[in-house]
Amino acid sequence: MARRQSILILLLWVCIASSSTAQDDLKVIHGKGQQLVIAAFQLDVDRVNALLAEGTDPDTRLSFYDESQFEDKYTLGFSPIGSHNWTALLAVANSHRAPQPNQRAENTVAGLDASMAKLKAVDPKLIAERDSHRLTIAKLLIAAKANLDLDDGYGSTPLSSSVYSGFDDLSLLLISSNAKLDTRTSVTIDGDGDITPMHRATRSPRVLDAMIKRGAKINVADTSGSTPLHWAVLHCNVESVKRLLEAGANAAAKDKEGRSPADWCKTYDGIEFPDDKAKKEISKLLEAATKESSDKAKR
Repeated sequence: MARRQSILILLLWVCIASSSTAQDDLKVIHGKGQQLVIAAFQLDVDRVNALLAEGTDPDTRLSFYDESQFEDKYTLGFSPIGSHNWTALLAVANSHRAPQPNQRAENTVAGLDASMAKLKAVDPKLIAERDSHRLTIAKLLIAAKANLDLDDGYGSTPLSSSVYSGFDDLSLLLISSNAKLDTRTSVTIDGDGDITPMHRATRSPRVLDAMIKRGAKINVADTSGSTPLHWAVLHCNVESVKRLLEAGANAAAKDKEGRSPADWCKTYDGIEFPDDKAKKEISKLLEAATKESSDKAKR
């Protein structure tokens, strides 16, 4: 009988110890630093402010991967690769532009189409409010001496992520706060590597302007050999092409397939571009820049 009681006590102790360990592990996983990352992604200004006021390290990494933690319910996109390495500033730069729906999209063509229709119908005021919260949180983190240049393990920094997400105000804040401009991403399974914020900034002339003024490299190439000027042409962004050429971009630069930006005006990977007004204007700008460069070389 005494032996049986001893065994039961031992089993009870093991259960309690296991439960305690599990709870301790949970506290580690969801410690204040991890809570800060999640709150920043959720654009919860009050929670971020409270955690920073408690002395939470703004550079704590999330340290675990949860495929649903940062998923996009509109598109059924899982948490991004590298999200386990996010800091609060990286989380802000990768936050969803629009508020998420209560229910995930149905995983059918009709369901995803309906989901995208809902996304397009989101009130612009709600998106503007999120933009404001995103900027407020970034300022709080910067004031708390957050490292602006920690990446996600794949080369994506808060600046490159922000530019990629199209968060212009956040990108401008990071640029003016002296974030590194010439960082490079790693090669991914479905894309090129060595992509810099300058490449991505070609979608936004005002972000591009700010980067040029701060001295970002103009003629940097990614692993396919394409420069920011190639990208600006691909995006059919006349203003970005103008700014790059004025800043000294090489109009004759060739990618690894031997294509110049002018070639990209006509076709890319076998896809013929429509001969629209913007393309015609870009072609003239590139032609003039190439001629000017050639004339200078002859002198």
